[in-house]
Amino acid sequence: MGEAQQTPFHVLIATILSLRTKDTLTAVVAPRLFAAADTPEAMLALDEQRIAELIYPVGFYNTKARSIHQICARCCSSATAARCRPTSTRCWRCPASAARRPTWC
Repeated sequence: MGEAQQTPFHVLIATILSLRTKDTLTAVVAPRLFAAADTPEAMLALDEQRIAELIYPVGFYNTKARSIHQICARCCSSATAARCRPTSTRCWRCPASAARRPTWC
């Protein structure tokens, strides 16, 4: 992922993809996913199966697809939209992001 494309949302999703996956593979898969959908709204428009197809062959791709879809649903819901915007560092408060955060956060 290039520096110009990185938003907190991109970092969050790439972090989820990188769990139990080599960074070299994450670097290939993340841009492929973001080419199809680069916002929570666009990601939510994809079903879990399509997300799984886009992120394959990362480890646990079905589980990660489900988590990504749930996070996007949570970020897009009216109750949390103001607190968890894709441009906000509050995306880190989403449940799946706690497992592996970059040390620079």
